Amino acid sequence: MANINQKNTFVAVAEQMAQMNKNSVEIISRLNDVCSSDKSVINVNMLNPDGTTTTFNFPSVGQLKSELDQANRNIQKLAGLNNNNVYVSDGTTMRKVYVDDLNREPEPIDALNTVKSFTSINNSFFESLSNPLLAVNIDLTGKIEDKVTKILSRRYIIKFQKDDNGVYTSDAQASKKDFEDKFLTKNSIFIDDFTTWYNNPNNYGILRANEPYDEQVFSLDYSELQYYGVFDVIGVDNDTINNKMWYTLGTLTYYDYSGNTRTLSIGDELIINKKNSSTKWKIKEVSTAKSNFRIILERTEGLEPVPIMAQGLKIYSPPITDKTIKVSIGFDEYNIISIRVNCTSGTYMRTLANYIGEKISISALALNIKRIKVGKFYL
Repeated sequence: MANINQKNTFVAVAEQMAQMNKNSVEIISRLNDVCSSDKSVINVNMLNPDGTTTTFNFPSVGQLKSELDQANRNIQKLAGLNNNNVYVSDGTTMRKVYVDDLNREPEPIDALNTVKSFTSINNSFFESLSNPLLAVNIDLTGKIEDKVTKILSRRYIIKFQKDDNGVYTSDAQASKKDFEDKFLTKNSIFIDDFTTWYNNPNNYGILRANEPYDEQVFSLDYSELQYYGVFDVIGVDNDTINNKMWYTLGTLTYYDYSGNTRTLSIGDELIINKKNSSTKWKIKEVSTAKSNFRIILERTEGLEPVPIMAQGLKIYSPPITDKTIKVSIGFDEYNIISIRVNCTSGTYMRTLANYIGEKISISALALNIKRIKVGKFYL
């Protein structure tokens, strides 16, 4: 009779159930890791019937989400959805296209700096005036966007009622006090609040006009670069121990708009010193440990390599614009100028005064005319 290997069926089933239970616990615990872990791969160890272990690798949801988020950020950057910039590449160079909504209203200005002094405005047509205009300086730095090139200033002129003796009426006094309480010495006035107060029909003490304001348009100065500096790129120093590539520069010094000396530091940005440069680097490390100056760069835009040459790089500088405007504060004022004219007989001085006013876009008239010479005779 042949020998037959026999195995207790109950024991075999129990071992299989224990194995399945252990594998189930392993799968359930690793499923939690798959959903919550930031690791790129989750290892699942499965027990085989022969007692050996087989390992399966699964990508984690956290890692997949991280990669999807990164891909989404890259797509937004390339499409210009995150900062209104579009990048266009032809395979060798990269260009940045600025996209803007021309119909978008400017952001509202919440508050202005408190005005504490006055300044005078000289006439740009004549050398001097008998009474130059008074104005206030309003600094809009940090309150308007860099792309704003013109400012419209609307100056409201409020007149209160007076009686025949030139004294404010009781209604005017009430309106004037209400104005002082709401708006005087305030620097956070919203135009809608003011016009609502001005147009209130119960505000009896105001003398209203069809256009109770005058306007001035100010053109902001052209933008200038805040920093200037060019750098000789002497060579490359490969640090094989720390796996770093250093660029050796001739200097770390550059200058700001006022001529003050500055030194390259971590976070500063550099571009190629040529026209139409499309590549930008950010400084990650700076070293002066050796006899020369070294920096580590991280490319943030473009495709061009760092040029090893004299004046190969220059500091990337944001533009700056003087955003201070001078708003005149005079009312019912006129400027008096004195000019001397050599002319032929029959020239009309009043016509000449009106003509001069038209040329400088103001109303003008001849206030006083005095003839001091006729032929050979002097006054």
